[in-house]
Amino acid sequence: MTEPTPPKGTFSDEELASMRREVLRWLEMEKERGSSPPPAGESPKRVVRKKRTATRTKTFEPTLPVKEKKQSPTATKQPDRIAASNPALLPRPTATVRRKSPPRVTKIPEVAKKPDGKINGLLPEPRIRPKRTPRPVYAMAFLLVSAGLFTATLVFLVGTYRYGWSHPIVKSIARIFPLPAAYAGDETLRLSDFLNESELLARSAAAQHQNLTAADIHRKVIANFTQRVAFRRLASRLNITVTPAESQRQLDALIQELGSPERLAAELANNFPGWSIEDFRRRLLEPYLLRQAVQTQVLTDPTSWRNAEQQANDIRNKILAKEMTFADAVARYNRDERVSSDGDLGFRGANDLDPALFAAASALGVNEISPPVRSVDGYHLLMVLEHLSGATPGEERIHVLHILLPPNPSLETLLAQELQTFSVRTLVP
Repeated sequence: MTEPTPPKGTFSDEELASMRREVLRWLEMEKERGSSPPPAGESPKRVVRKKRTATRTKTFEPTLPVKEKKQSPTATKQPDRIAASNPALLPRPTATVRRKSPPRVTKIPEVAKKPDGKINGLLPEPRIRPKRTPRPVYAMAFLLVSAGLFTATLVFLVGTYRYGWSHPIVKSIARIFPLPAAYAGDETLRLSDFLNESELLARSAAAQHQNLTAADIHRKVIANFTQRVAFRRLASRLNITVTPAESQRQLDALIQELGSPERLAAELANNFPGWSIEDFRRRLLEPYLLRQAVQTQVLTDPTSWRNAEQQANDIRNKILAKEMTFADAVARYNRDERVSSDGDLGFRGANDLDPALFAAASALGVNEISPPVRSVDGYHLLMVLEHLSGATPGEERIHVLHILLPPNPSLETLLAQELQTFSVRTLVP
């Protein structure tokens, strides 16, 4: 009975045993060869063990493919030796398995952004807005206080400069802040001084039973301020000054007349609230003394008196030549504002007229015109209308018309000329 043949594609037991013996023999030869020194001319082989590392995948970073190492020339010689010694020891060729390389990861390029925030026409990137921090409480309080102050200031300015408020609160604020009321040239009238002078004039008008409106009082205060500025400029042009020693002498005389400095301070507190004695001397007494000094110099100027006398003679000659009447001359040349427009002084006695004027009028007949007569105010032209004799010469009364011609240029003329040299700007109504 014949042995069954193994199926095709399988090995018998003997073949398997022979192959096992050959493999064991080859392994022993390999062990001996590895322990023996290398032949001459060959370097010892280094066994390089590959470290197993875990592969990491980085976002947007490509992983390069692993390159296969080239086999050294000494490694290819080993199978050749085995084939030369015993070809049967060579292992049976097996199918080569290629090692798969890791997949390539291409790096994504950065996307160019446009100025409007879009990415190549796509939707805009989501923007992370910072969290809003709540505003502190003091910031809101500061805003409220600032708005309140602004509103109060606006109301104060409109009420003061548009409607002419003069409330005590307005006066208190005006004393703290140097607010202007009017400008005359390069000088400023402060609002506090304006309100004080207005109140003083209102009291004076009420005491004299004068019906003056608030606008009339304001205009008068501005006119007085303008006159003071004109006097100071005129005094500067005439080289007239008032020294502190002169004003101090007048102040001492006033204090002596009142009795004590406390009495003067009390009067200032009633009439000029907030003023000290030094303010009174600097702001009221010195301008008054300067005005008196200017008047004295103008009235004592010989040239001005000669001009006034010459003008009086020219007018008298025209009246005597019938070129004009006395009434026409009074209306045209008279500068005496204390009498009526026709120059009528009425009936005057020796005690009612300047001695020089009464003596000249007594020597005139009815409708006669006197030559120019000098007085402290200027030159006069007199015309007698009637004589009333009394029991004694001192009781005689004369009805007189007169024309006053002050020194030329007069103080009023000089002030009028000075007023033309600067402008006045009023801020209050």
